[in-house]
Amino acid sequence: MGNLIKMKKVLITGANGYLGSVLTKTLLAEGYFVNALIRKRQIKFLKNSRLKIFYGDLDNQKILEQAVKDVEIVFHLAAALNIFEHDKLLYHTNIIGLKNLLGVCQQSKKQTGFIFTSSVDVLTKKSDYAKSKVEGEKIVKEFCRNKNIKYTIVRVGNVDSLDNNSGVSYGVIDIIKKNNWKSSILYHCLGHRKIYPVEIKTLIKKLINLSSNINNQTVNIFRPPITIKQVTITAKKKKVVEAIPSKLILGQTILSFWQIIAKILKRGDLLVYFNLSK
Repeated sequence: MGNLIKMKKVLITGANGYLGSVLTKTLLAEGYFVNALIRKRQIKFLKNSRLKIFYGDLDNQKILEQAVKDVEIVFHLAAALNIFEHDKLLYHTNIIGLKNLLGVCQQSKKQTGFIFTSSVDVLTKKSDYAKSKVEGEKIVKEFCRNKNIKYTIVRVGNVDSLDNNSGVSYGVIDIIKKNNWKSSILYHCLGHRKIYPVEIKTLIKKLINLSSNINNQTVNIFRPPITIKQVTITAKKKKVVEAIPSKLILGQTILSFWQIIAKILKRGDLLVYFNLSK
């Protein structure tokens, strides 16, 4: 697989997402030729002579064949993230879509390096999303018995960005800053929940480095876990947060009620995420 990096022609699925857009910009800046598969026409990166954009999803056989053509490395980032159970879109994208993409890669005349972004959730949670990623890892390994494909499975942690103060940790801090009932529930009822942080620049660098040596392996990319309470206390010490939220007498009851409403309305807020994805 050492010759892959010389060609510098890659496909990024989910190129318009939080991680995909940064990876696309970074690879273009480093001289790669990038095929970007996105669903929406509103893009997050500038025009570039080394960038080809393919509009479509993982159901579109014709688009997949065009996007994979002459590509040496596939960064498969596209995924449905809905945390609620029995989500047909989640299964269709994370399982069927993955099989469709791998099927096209199998037919390629060139050897393809396939980087599959899995999740720390496969190690820590039992949600439908986590189960879809466990199944996804199995599918990748099965398809990559074909000599045309070699894989690296990357179990990614909870992504943060220091540059623009975004990501999971900052989401927690933003809720705590408001010092309202949600802040109190997050800190006192869900404070023991763990975050497995990874800074986006570190993650991007490691993904690119891994692409030069794809050899049927599984890699974890995240730092040791930190609880929501620890995130809050650290933010308080740095004076990012003014005060620790006070405890609500009926906090657990409010949380349970809020959970029910959130499931009915399909609200994937951060607060719900930590409570339901377990």
